[in-house]
Amino acid sequence: MSRKTFSFFVLFFIAGNTSGQPFAHDSLMKLPIYTSLEIALQHPDNVYRLHLKWIRMDSLPESIFTLKNLQELSVTNCKLLILNHSINQFKNLQYLTLYKNRLVRLPN
Repeated sequence: MSRKTFSFFVLFFIAGNTSGQPFAHDSLMKLPIYTSLEIALQHPDNVYRLHLKWIRMDSLPESIFTLKNLQELSVTNCKLLILNHSINQFKNLQYLTLYKNRLVRLPN
């Protein structure tokens, strides 16, 4: 597979939810945005929105998948190469923004 740089890549997920209903867009936009994975991991049940910027990583850290209520994930300018197959674990994820990364592999 040739290496390509994606300058803008956004996926919208609408997934079934077995542990509760996701917030509607307007309600979700009123919730706080966590900008530090370390702080988010201290309050995993309260994290609905996570924005990570300028953090060099090849793929999403496994610890991010403990944020079971995550509904919005933005990963910007992180030089992300691989989007983990584990992304499917986010049953409530509605918005995934991958902007200015270097994705070469997406999950099946």
